[in-house]
Amino acid sequence: MNAKNSVESTSINIAIISDLHCHHSSHPLGINSHLLTDSLRNPAAEHPIQSFIEQVIPDFKENIDYLFCPGDITNGTDPQGLISGWDFINEIAHEMSTKDVIATIGNHDIDSRQQISKDEVFRVPKKIGKSYPFKSKELRDEYWANGYCFVEFPDVRVLVINSCHFHRSKDTAVQGKVDKAQIEEIKKYVEKREDSKIQVALCHHHPMEYPLPNPQAEDVLENSADLLKGLIESNFDVFVHGHKHYPSLEYHPCGGKRIPILSSGSFSAKSGLMMHGMFNSFHMMTITKTGNNQAVGKIRTWEYLEGNGWRRANGGPPNLPSYTGFGSNKNIKDICLEINQLYQSKNSVEIRWDKIEVEIPEVQYLTPKELVDLEKTLDDIYELEVNYSKERLPSKIGKKYNPNEDENR
Repeated sequence: MNAKNSVESTSINIAIISDLHCHHSSHPLGINSHLLTDSLRNPAAEHPIQSFIEQVIPDFKENIDYLFCPGDITNGTDPQGLISGWDFINEIAHEMSTKDVIATIGNHDIDSRQQISKDEVFRVPKKIGKSYPFKSKELRDEYWANGYCFVEFPDVRVLVINSCHFHRSKDTAVQGKVDKAQIEEIKKYVEKREDSKIQVALCHHHPMEYPLPNPQAEDVLENSADLLKGLIESNFDVFVHGHKHYPSLEYHPCGGKRIPILSSGSFSAKSGLMMHGMFNSFHMMTITKTGNNQAVGKIRTWEYLEGNGWRRANGGPPNLPSYTGFGSNKNIKDICLEINQLYQSKNSVEIRWDKIEVEIPEVQYLTPKELVDLEKTLDDIYELEVNYSKERLPSKIGKKYNPNEDENR
């Protein structure tokens, strides 16, 4: 923590690995992941874990505090896939020297189709040991019994939701669920805490619909609107989930406030990605909170390409960019006004984006959608144009070229 004007500021770095779908190559459902339990690790570019260790970890200049996994470590309830996948996650955590690993369960991690056990759908994840899904036995017992638990650290409170808690059969496993009693218990727990910790909710199923081909409304987390309302009222800073393999960062508004929702995409699953222009992804999220103010966040993303390994994200929409953020509370028009004033004051043809970030820090915390709105507003009102680098990130701002001006000279 750093004291600034007597108000404490807290900053943490969280690595996010979701939806590995790890399994053996002989799995009856076929090969649905780049990460197989029996794959050789050389050449590294053909193995998501080995290439991650060699290509991504050296890119980090900061310490990684925690590693979060929003579920679906395996595919189709493959026990070896769950064991090996959890080992892979912990290997990465070790290589990054994280303080701790926190996971929640996904629908592929449990036996809702009763292929292995006829009486206990959670038998495999409960029995693999290895401190899954987190170290504390007391918290594991709470998680399995209540369908959620709180993992407390000095700098962050993590609400870990088991959105598969009510999955008891194929029919009940159609969508994730939190019930209203759980939501009330969650709110009461937070009300008793008198601190200004960063608060993160971790869940497998998605709490909102996304613009995917053939979207399934029945797949959205049941009672998600009530859950998000409760989290906003409890001043949660961000909601992280997996399941849809669709990388996204958007807000859910409620009562004049809002919560950012990070859809993590998939670390190594194959199904439905490339055909929709999406890549496998990994994220590193930096969250900073000052006092009781809403946190701000920066998210860096890497993409995996089979046969090439990992790179900083550059796939373009619908993927996340290599850098984005959340938490700016300033109106887009007001930010554009400040950018225009800065541009006019510099008496220059263009201004580099990193200079704008220094003068107007809010631009670092714009979501992809907000950045699009900013670009359009600058163009419409001030005839300023945002130029992008080859990595598809804003690089500079300059006057929009107008061919009519040349004709009038």
